[in-house]
Amino acid sequence: MKSNRIENFFLLLMAPPASGKTYFLQSLFDAGVDILYLSPLRAIASEVSENFESAFWLDCRQKWKEFFQSSAGQKQNRKFLVSTVECSLGRLDQLDKSFVVVFDEIHLFYQWGASFRPHLREMIEEVGGLGLSIIGLSATINPLVFAEIEKDSDFAFDVGFKLDFGNHQLKYMPAHWLVLPADQYHFLLCSYIACFISFISALMAN
Repeated sequence: MKSNRIENFFLLLMAPPASGKTYFLQSLFDAGVDILYLSPLRAIASEVSENFESAFWLDCRQKWKEFFQSSAGQKQNRKFLVSTVECSLGRLDQLDKSFVVVFDEIHLFYQWGASFRPHLREMIEEVGGLGLSIIGLSATINPLVFAEIEKDSDFAFDVGFKLDFGNHQLKYMPAHWLVLPADQYHFLLCSYIACFISFISALMAN
C-alpha cells in the first residue's frame, strides 16, 4: 500500500515540436533537480549532450560506478547526465532519489520496446523498480501507448501527471490523472511548466 507521502512520480509532457520541452529540461536542472536524459536514438542523445553546457555524456566506455567515484563525478554536485538505453540498463542503481529520469520520445520506448528493441521497455521497468521518478516527453501519444503509461503509473509510481499542450492522437483522458489544459501559446506553456518545476523541486528536496 502506498503511503501518503509522494516518493516518486510519472509525468507525461506532451507538446508539439519546438514548443518548449528543451526549455523545460534546462529550467528543471536550473531549479536544482538532477537529470538522467535517455533517448531511443543515439543521435538525439548526442545532440542533447552537446547543446546543454552542463550535460555530461556517459557512454558505454565510461563505467557508471567509476564516474560517480571519480573526481569529475564528485565535483558535479548537480548532475545532468545523458546516455543511451543500452549503456544505462542495469546501472541505474548508481543513481540516488534526487534524480529524475527523462525519457525523450517516450512513445518509442513503448512501441519499439514491444517488438525489436525490448531493452527500451525494460528500462522503464527498471526505473519504476528502483523508485525513481520519470518524465516522459513526446509530441505524439496514441491511446494504446497512453494506456500502457497509465498502467505503469498506477503500478510503480505514487502519482501520475499529464501536461497536454497538443497531441492530436489522444482523445480520451482518465479522470484520476491531473490535467492542466493550455492552448498552443508559448507563454502559457512556460507558465504551466514553471509551476510544475516548482512542485518537482519541492518534492525532490523533501
